[in-house]
Amino acid sequence: MTALQSAQQFIKALKAQADPPVRDGPLKIDLAEQAWQDASFHLPNKAEVIADWILSKFFKERGNVLATNVLVNERYWGLLSKLLSSPSPNVQPSSPQTSLWLKSSLSRISIAPVINAFLNLWSQLDASQSTQLMAQASYCISILYPLGTQKLTTEAFLESWGSFLKNAENFTDNASSIKIGLIITRAYKNSLSNSSSRKKVNNLFVQNESYFQAWLQRLQDKSPAAQYEYLRQAILTCGMDTLFNLDTIRQMTDSLEESPICLALYKAFQNDRNVALKALPPLFDHYIASLRKHRGAIISASSSSRVPDQTELNSASSKFFLCLRNLVDAQKRDVSAWDAVSQMVDVIGRENIYHPQTGLDSLKHEVDIALNSLSEPGEDQESNPTPAIARCLSAVIRVDYDLVLPSMGALLSSFLTIPVPHPDHFTLLELLLEYHTKTRTVDHYIETLISNLSPDPSASPPSAQGRYAISHSSPILHPEHLGQLSKATRQFLTSGQCNTAVDHFCGALKALHEHYKTALRRSEADQGNGSRKSRKSDSSAGHQEDLSNLALTFSLMAKLGQTVFSSIPMTSLPQDQAEQLKSSLAEFQAGFAQNSISKILKLLLQSEIASRGDDKTSLKRKRRGESPTWEAQIMLIGLLRLHYTLRMARSLALPSTSSPKLTKKLLELLSHSEDELLPELYLEIFRTLFDLGLAMDATEASQTIDFALAFVDKTLMPRLDTIWSGFAHELTFGPEGRAQAGLAVLHMILERWLPVIELTASGQQLEALAKVITRIPLGTGAVQDGQQLLSAGRLLFRTLRSAQFWEFHNFRVALLSRLLNLTSNLEGEPEKSSHQNKALKLVVTYRLLLFFPAEYLRKSCRADLVETAIQADRIISQRVEGATETEASLSTLRTFLKRTFGFLGSIEEQSTSDLAEFILHLLDDWTTATQTELSQTTLDLFELYFTELLKKTVRADSGEASKVLATYRQYPIFDTLGSIKARSLVCLIDLLNKEFRFASLSPDLQKLLNELHLHLLTDLHDKLRAAINASRSEHLSVVPDLLTYWHSLLVLGRWLGLEDLQRSFGPQLVQKFTTTFAERLQGVSNDWTDRTVTMVVAILLQELQYCDDMVQNDQLGLVVAAYVSQWKHLSLAGKASLDQVVSNACRQLSPSGFEYVLSLLDGALSSDFDDSIDSSELVHLGSILLRDHPPNTLKIIQAFFTRCMAIYTDNEKYTAISTGVRLQTLEFVAQHCAERPAALRLLDIGSIWLLLSKCLSPSPRHEKVTSSSTFHQIISIASAIIRLRRDLTIPMLPHLGMILRQVTLCMRQCRPQLGSKQTDMVMSTQPRWISANQPLGAEEAKALSRLLETLTTKTIVRVHTASAETQKAESLAAPFSKHAAYVLKAYIEAMNDPLCVLALDVRKELYPGLYALCSMIGEHSRDALMVSGLDTGGKATMKALWKEYEKQRYSGQG
Repeated sequence: MTALQSAQQFIKALKAQADPPVRDGPLKIDLAEQAWQDASFHLPNKAEVIADWILSKFFKERGNVLATNVLVNERYWGLLSKLLSSPSPNVQPSSPQTSLWLKSSLSRISIAPVINAFLNLWSQLDASQSTQLMAQASYCISILYPLGTQKLTTEAFLESWGSFLKNAENFTDNASSIKIGLIITRAYKNSLSNSSSRKKVNNLFVQNESYFQAWLQRLQDKSPAAQYEYLRQAILTCGMDTLFNLDTIRQMTDSLEESPICLALYKAFQNDRNVALKALPPLFDHYIASLRKHRGAIISASSSSRVPDQTELNSASSKFFLCLRNLVDAQKRDVSAWDAVSQMVDVIGRENIYHPQTGLDSLKHEVDIALNSLSEPGEDQESNPTPAIARCLSAVIRVDYDLVLPSMGALLSSFLTIPVPHPDHFTLLELLLEYHTKTRTVDHYIETLISNLSPDPSASPPSAQGRYAISHSSPILHPEHLGQLSKATRQFLTSGQCNTAVDHFCGALKALHEHYKTALRRSEADQGNGSRKSRKSDSSAGHQEDLSNLALTFSLMAKLGQTVFSSIPMTSLPQDQAEQLKSSLAEFQAGFAQNSISKILKLLLQSEIASRGDDKTSLKRKRRGESPTWEAQIMLIGLLRLHYTLRMARSLALPSTSSPKLTKKLLELLSHSEDELLPELYLEIFRTLFDLGLAMDATEASQTIDFALAFVDKTLMPRLDTIWSGFAHELTFGPEGRAQAGLAVLHMILERWLPVIELTASGQQLEALAKVITRIPLGTGAVQDGQQLLSAGRLLFRTLRSAQFWEFHNFRVALLSRLLNLTSNLEGEPEKSSHQNKALKLVVTYRLLLFFPAEYLRKSCRADLVETAIQADRIISQRVEGATETEASLSTLRTFLKRTFGFLGSIEEQSTSDLAEFILHLLDDWTTATQTELSQTTLDLFELYFTELLKKTVRADSGEASKVLATYRQYPIFDTLGSIKARSLVCLIDLLNKEFRFASLSPDLQKLLNELHLHLLTDLHDKLRAAINASRSEHLSVVPDLLTYWHSLLVLGRWLGLEDLQRSFGPQLVQKFTTTFAERLQGVSNDWTDRTVTMVVAILLQELQYCDDMVQNDQLGLVVAAYVSQWKHLSLAGKASLDQVVSNACRQLSPSGFEYVLSLLDGALSSDFDDSIDSSELVHLGSILLRDHPPNTLKIIQAFFTRCMAIYTDNEKYTAISTGVRLQTLEFVAQHCAERPAALRLLDIGSIWLLLSKCLSPSPRHEKVTSSSTFHQIISIASAIIRLRRDLTIPMLPHLGMILRQVTLCMRQCRPQLGSKQTDMVMSTQPRWISANQPLGAEEAKALSRLLETLTTKTIVRVHTASAETQKAESLAAPFSKHAAYVLKAYIEAMNDPLCVLALDVRKELYPGLYALCSMIGEHSRDALMVSGLDTGGKATMKALWKEYEKQRYSGQG
């Protein structure tokens, strides 16, 4: 190509006017790329020439349209990034060389206009298709922009920053664009901080509407990219620094309304109100911060004290708050507006700028607006502003309680109209209650609640029933608030306030009841006969509305009274005052509550009788869903609740006096009512009757139970899918409300009053209750708005899981009788479909029987249930349709059988033929699922049945067992590896190996088992051989199953007594199925690898028993190699499974084989022959071998442990280099010391102390994360030696003292805000595994303290030579007393180190151990330590410690 023949031609081509330079030739960018990549093309300063051309092209064509603009061409940016990254294509990046020519190029070409033009093109780009462009451009801009803008003015930086703000909307998720934004923002911020014309910059930014609006929008943007939060904070800080400087703040304090910021905010509210609202709190916060920063220059110099300065600061802040609030109030406040105001009020409280003289009107105005708005809730939950209003009022309360307290009554009254409570409502109420608890005026809070519990009749909804539902679901009467009120009353109501509060409450209830009776008489007079009947006056309607409102208020007050009366702190009152209060409440209960209940019951009974006489009127009322006595019923509900609360309050302990007439009237009302009563009233009546159940006569108690069961059966049984939230006020008229009432009554019976029913109910009634329970399907309930709802199924589930439920003997007998009736034998031979349906219905009963304790089933009942379950299992297994339902049904039946037989330990009353027949039924391949619950249950049940069959076969004929075993030869069972029959073979072999001896079986069975083994071995050999030779992953998916069956056949062969193995696969399997091979396969799961590796090792170990003595060592070496190479690639479950296989096999090794394996490990641990193998696998395998060693190998394991300790102490990699290896090494030692203490020798103890000392030795390098596990392992090792081998510890007490000193010094932590050199000085004295940023904490201190206390604990030495009876329990207190002072000195050194600190919680946990050391050394050693070993600070610390020790020491008195 001619353009690349010489440097002159290349430069001439780049400077040509046309592109391409030659017609039909390559483009300039193609020439530039080729010239850069061609190393043979020589051009002086090649990178500079090409970069200068690209930058010039960027500058000249920056104004082109998007289609022809090179700024959006990835090739230009990509080539420029290569030029900037390295001086030549084949040379590594060298930024110093690049910056030399780049500065000269940028001095000729202004980069700022290029960047601005590029940013302005973002609005026309598709963000999803510009990822590569942004990545290349961000790299270039990160180099060009800092170098090319060093002489740029702040106004020019503002232009670039504003361009980014305007065009970054679609690129907030792109990491590269975020990087560009950070570069531009930081450059502008640096320039702004050094600018002398900040006021001018402020005017440019504020008056440019697009800049200011874009800045506000960027503050609200959300992005999944983690880097965007850094960018957002940088944008926020940069904008605030631009807005608030000394000049602008001085202008705002002089004339706030005319300031540019307020005018800009006014325009922002017109453009996008929501964006502007969210920006107000940070604006206000930064304004106050700027005021504080510049108040020395702003506030008049005449102020001679701090108080005037603070007053002027508060005044200026209040003015700005009022300005912002006026912007908010330009339109009606919504949720966003209230949130903005509440956050600004939070700023006022946080900055402590409120003063009653300067800010009272502004915040008081917020309270007034909030109270006015609370009466106008939104139509739905999303638009409902009451939570936001509550947040605002909470913020005002945190500023000053006195702002809200005068309006607390109106606030509480407004909260009664909120239908849906919110956590923010409870936060506000909690703040109000917190104030009254602090000031000990809880009684005033209760009185305020009482006086404001009357809902406004004019409020929406107009009906009393609607206001009743809203008021009872409001935050005031919600359990959350009532619980807080109960706690405050119980803890903070003083003794002088109790009588006053109770008298006030009782008086209010009585007065309200009198008003109700007066209104009721007026209403009856207005509705009388004669001329009054035709008079059309408004007074009648007013009286009637007053009647409803009075009834509603009484109901609310009664619910509040339940909380107050049950929370009176009787135990904290003087005895005479408590007796007086009890007398007053008893009089209130008997004189007011019971009399009022009797009168209202009489009224309701008269109304019921009258309404029954007029059928037409009654029918109309039922259709309207109304009651003619709604107010009376509401009054009765409140009175019954008060009566029940006063009787059941344990703190009151009032005398249980009840009128017999009350019970009769309640029962009479239940007998006369025909769906006219409120469902909620039914609940309260039944609760009261059950409460009086033990006091009433037998006839009345029986009637109560009959009414309750009939009500549940009538209302709930037709609608078993009913759910209920648990709130009684939701039990309204209508089918749904009555069904919920039935659920509530059943819940009350099962959860609360079942003991009473157990004592008073007849057998027929208990059977009726059992019938109700068995008709309910089990379930778990439903969840609505995060709240668990109650359903009949969930209620039954909870009841059956209760231990108390099964202790009611009478009801348990009735329930069992009902279950037996439902599970009567499937007799006759009806049609197949009907027979199957009947069996499926029985499954529901067996699901209930799964909850029935097996020990409560009588033998006769158990036999019938088992027989029926077996019959149903046979019938259901024949179903073709509904596989899921069938599988679930079979799982239930077989789980019941397994659970019953497992409890008994055997299978009762079944002959060998029955056992064999059912085993064959279980082996039927109805399902081939391998991991379903049904298949596992079937296998467990098969094991139980076959065990029983073999036990009976040993004593009788073996024909039935032979019949079962013969089924395994009927067809190739390994064709379907996941079938029940194939999987049962593994269970069968495992059962034979564990429970039976081959010689105990009959000759026929022995012969049959030998033939079966040969047959299965031949069949499986060919399949396994084919799987080993296969290469495709789909053919290898069956390998784990094939290996499992092959291992089982090897086990069976050894059980049969076979000595020779004709077919061996172990070495081939190790060679084939390694993790390297598994990694090459596609779609192989971790489970496949775990099972395959485990089975390969298990097969190797099983084949070991068939090998000759000459070959066994080679096989053992292969096992060790397979284990070590594959262990780290397994999952946690796979590692546990493999370890279990090795443990089981290790116990069966011969001493010579065991010694050979240990010698292999010894050699591997002491050499570095294979760096790919982590030493942690070798150490872990050694710990397994030591733990599960064969018998008669004590000397072998002692020698191996001694060699291992020598290796560990000589090689640094076991103590310092790798955290995993170090932890595994310490775990190896800790396990041996704790589980095999008798095997320890004196030589080992010295090596152990040396190992621990190396782990605790100081290190110049430290890990990033502190390994607390290392500390705990060290403590475990030392504790085990001290407790179990005191005899070996005494000769080496100085070593133990040094270890305890090192461990104590590890508890130090660096003081906060230390410099790097000081931190290094401290950390150079700490072990490698401790990080400066994460010191040891209280848990580690507690462990160290327990170790020190162990020194004084008396124990018995664990040795083989002497028995425990001949030994005397002793401690190390006396021998260690000479060394304890040095451990105490380590603690004192840690306390007095000027660069270190011991945290308070660490010291508290260390005290018990330090006290144990103090008890050892005595006063003489203490004085010696004080004189010779401590300085002044140490002596003071020692004195303080000894003083605390003396306080807690037992002196022998008392």
